[in-house]
Amino acid sequence: MKKIFNIIWIMLTVAFLPVACTKPVSYNEIVAADKTPPGPVSDVQVQNDAGTATLTYTLPHSNNILYVEATYEIRPGVKRQSVSSYYSNKIVVDGFSKDADYKVELVTVSRANVRSEPVSATVSPTRPPYLLVKEDMMIRSTFGGVNVVLNNQNRSNVGIAILKYDSAYQVMKPVTQHFGKDSLLSTTVRGYDSLNYYWGFVTMDQFGNHSDTIYQWIKPIFEIQLPKYPTMQSYALTTDANPAWPVVNLVNNTFANNNDAANCWRGTGAPAFPVSCTIDLGGKRTLSRYLLYTRNGASNQFAWTNQNPMEWTIWGCSDVVPQDVPLPLGAEKGTVTGNWVCLGRFLHPPKPSGQATGVTAADVAFLNAGFPFDFDLDIPDVRYIRFSCEQNFDGTMGECLFNELIFFGQVVK
Repeated sequence: MKKIFNIIWIMLTVAFLPVACTKPVSYNEIVAADKTPPGPVSDVQVQNDAGTATLTYTLPHSNNILYVEATYEIRPGVKRQSVSSYYSNKIVVDGFSKDADYKVELVTVSRANVRSEPVSATVSPTRPPYLLVKEDMMIRSTFGGVNVVLNNQNRSNVGIAILKYDSAYQVMKPVTQHFGKDSLLSTTVRGYDSLNYYWGFVTMDQFGNHSDTIYQWIKPIFEIQLPKYPTMQSYALTTDANPAWPVVNLVNNTFANNNDAANCWRGTGAPAFPVSCTIDLGGKRTLSRYLLYTRNGASNQFAWTNQNPMEWTIWGCSDVVPQDVPLPLGAEKGTVTGNWVCLGRFLHPPKPSGQATGVTAADVAFLNAGFPFDFDLDIPDVRYIRFSCEQNFDGTMGECLFNELIFFGQVVK
């Protein structure tokens, strides 16, 4: 029996020896001592795009290649490098400041950090995104400031800087800068009187490229904070939610969160969303924007949670008597129901910190300032507004609550 066991053990040992000693043939070992220069890439092909180019190539037959490196100049005096693993046969070069011909040098680099002889290629990227968005940039006066919209259909990472002439120092000074990848990138500066100001606008990208400055004289549209309670009042409609906490709390300037029933609105009793309430603005108004203050709690325990609204619409009615009609879910701006028109859809902004739970000092400062939202300039003047919550944070069906609304715009004479 012992002899049979030994034979079986020897057979198993022999059977597993090749498996234990064999490595995948495609795995490149670290050969730090091999100082042999690797071969260069060959058969380089170029695909040009807006501000970028993709180079494909054939890698040399070598076991010690670590990566391929491209070196190129994106504008006079500014060099940039891109790298690509030996697992790939392509490399992207980007950041070019204009549509022109550029020389790119490609080298392979070994695991011993030995470089091959360079191979040169010429790329001809088309007009870069930061210049494309400048071509049809929309600049316009808005309430209390100026608004710029970039048509960023490629969803590239582009930015806009807004400058204003400082008469005291006789120079253009930056007011704001905003980067983003949205297809329509909108930036607004506010807080200015309705006077003529000299503005400058510059588009840019993350590589330090920037356009020439566009200069314009622009006069902001007159704007005030609209009068609140007692000018603004709640308006009862049977199709709105039951006001467990009064609707007027949204417009009576009570911001403390220790006694929620005294300073928040809470809509309950609805069988499903939306959960709505109605406010009489006290006369016809031109609305420009608003601030929304959520229910935070004495120690911010309700911030970004509870039945605070996550997604909502705001509706307006310009007639003397608003119709008592239910509001639909999922309506887009311009949708008409009865004599109500949807003025816009809105989403609660995320925490600046990005934390899943809890809040930071930056989060608290953000929510205490009120969350800002803009209305489009083409919405009609209205006498009544309806806030229609379509989703809250904790998912409780048919409930919504928050602290305060502050509207800005003009009183229609």
